[in-house]
Amino acid sequence: MSGNLAGEDAIRDVKQLKAFAHPLRVRLYYELGLAGAATVTQLAQAVGGAVALVSYHLHQLADFGFIEPAPERAGNNKKERWWKLSQQRLRWSDADLLSQPGGAEATSMIQSGVVRLQYEQVQRYYRNRSALPEEWVNAAFSDDGVLNLTAQELASMHADLQELVRRYRERADQAAGTQTRRPTVVILHGFPLTQADPPAQG
Repeated sequence: MSGNLAGEDAIRDVKQLKAFAHPLRVRLYYELGLAGAATVTQLAQAVGGAVALVSYHLHQLADFGFIEPAPERAGNNKKERWWKLSQQRLRWSDADLLSQPGGAEATSMIQSGVVRLQYEQVQRYYRNRSALPEEWVNAAFSDDGVLNLTAQELASMHADLQELVRRYRERADQAAGTQTRRPTVVILHGFPLTQADPPAQG
């Protein structure tokens, strides 16, 4: 999931973005991204929701093209449908959406939900890291810093970080052998500091 990201696959219509107007849909999308593919029952267990409710929200996401069936994961068991993320990712450019009616509210709601889920992942890691091999604990990192940048430099940094993540993703996809690999969450945020929330409108 990424905001303020232009590109051919970026969402440019607030109506499409509003497919995520329910917080549960943001969470289901996030859980599918972590799992790669999952059944309705598995997702219901992950989010603590009823199967029927989760199924409804999954179909809403599918109607807008954000997820799709993953029949290759079902094998011989056809009783329950598997789902996976589609090629249409949850990405948008703020410049495209903030000027549209409802754009600021929709993007803020989604980003707030995503940040909460990211925070949960970080907290879960710190609670459970004692069960991980030492090499993984030593390799994990958390860092931040304040830089004096221009808007162009911040945009350039974003592009550089995206390229770095892309290279590591391709390396993992092409890797063979016996090296141990784990799903790894990389969280990136970069934004100008503000002193206070803007005044309410209206």
